[in-house]
Amino acid sequence: MTPFYTAPSNSDPLEQGDIFAGLPLPVLHWDSIEYVNNLLDLETKNLSDLGDEPFHAQIKVDRVYGVLCSQNCDVIRGDSLLFAQIRPFHEVMPSYKDKTSPKEWKDLITKNSRLNAGWFYLPKESPFIERMAIDFSSMIMVRRINGYPYENMRIARLPNVANDHFRAKLSDYFRRYAYDEWYPLSMEELEKYKHDNKDPDIQNFPWQES
Repeated sequence: MTPFYTAPSNSDPLEQGDIFAGLPLPVLHWDSIEYVNNLLDLETKNLSDLGDEPFHAQIKVDRVYGVLCSQNCDVIRGDSLLFAQIRPFHEVMPSYKDKTSPKEWKDLITKNSRLNAGWFYLPKESPFIERMAIDFSSMIMVRRINGYPYENMRIARLPNVANDHFRAKLSDYFRRYAYDEWYPLSMEELEKYKHDNKDPDIQNFPWQES
């Protein structure tokens, strides 16, 4: 069987859709920053107390999977590389943690993925040991350094058809806008809409209140 993900060699240039392991994801809590003072001692500070000047701090850095989002021309000439974090699918969509039915997964992969712009589904296949998702809400930007061996951290590449869908989903995510399609419904129509969609985020507008 042909593998889903392709395996570029280290001599291949970086491309949009390349998958990486071990990307650095800084974990910074704005209300409890481990600030390094002039005596090189650590003080716990709130970001709002540190003014506008640059400062040194001790932070935790997680190592995560990610996919390269930068366009190929920016990979070559840009100052930075932009990645989206890849997370286990059950962390991105907790409601699907215990799903086993092929029908449920079929509906999720084909229908729900079109409706939800926040993630992009990745199947369970090497190098992944479980279903994964590209989480567009968690972006990682790193400074591009000429000569740095980024290729050594690359573990796979999306196949062409998946990469085409990924690029479309990525662009949709950044150009989307709020759209509450139920705003013109009457109160009776809205109640039917709520019943059919069962979404707790559907709220009445002022003109839909009795």
